[in-house]
Amino acid sequence: MQAPGGVFLIGIGAGIVVGAAMVATTGSIRPFFPPMLAGAAAGAAFLVAARVWGGGRFGPPTRSQRVAMMLAIVAEVAVFWGLGALGWFNVWDDRTLMSVALGIVAAHFLLMRFSHGPLMLWLGVFALAWIGFADVLRLPLSVFILGDGLLKVGMGAAMARPMFTGPGRPEADVLRPDPANAG
Repeated sequence: MQAPGGVFLIGIGAGIVVGAAMVATTGSIRPFFPPMLAGAAAGAAFLVAARVWGGGRFGPPTRSQRVAMMLAIVAEVAVFWGLGALGWFNVWDDRTLMSVALGIVAAHFLLMRFSHGPLMLWLGVFALAWIGFADVLRLPLSVFILGDGLLKVGMGAAMARPMFTGPGRPEADVLRPDPANAG
């Protein structure tokens, strides 16, 4: 599930990057959500395309992978729902809201290690570290959000790389010398 999950991360990460630009231009997090949701929709479309295009190359997810992914998503939704039901989203300032929301998402990546592999664990660790770093340094909110989006795009690309390289796929590393032309 690593490679198809990577293409989903690229889509949502790109939406977050666009959302960060919207935050930078307006000073509010309100215009962040439409591009982020559009990125999630694009990521879902990329995921479906990856499954079709991959032609079963990566095989179906195992039962334990599906269960781990569903548990991670259910835990994430439950935390969001609980905080919303308690009214916390209405009292937090924009920065606190984004720190908590991105922290919940990062924590769910830690759980998704069991469905998507070790790169997902590292994404969760790096995202949590980024949240702490950005909060301690009080980086502008748009820069904070931009960094999170770039982490998702970058780690998504690393996860998706096997889809574009390997048997039957051209190598992405164009700097590798061609042995036929050596000499």
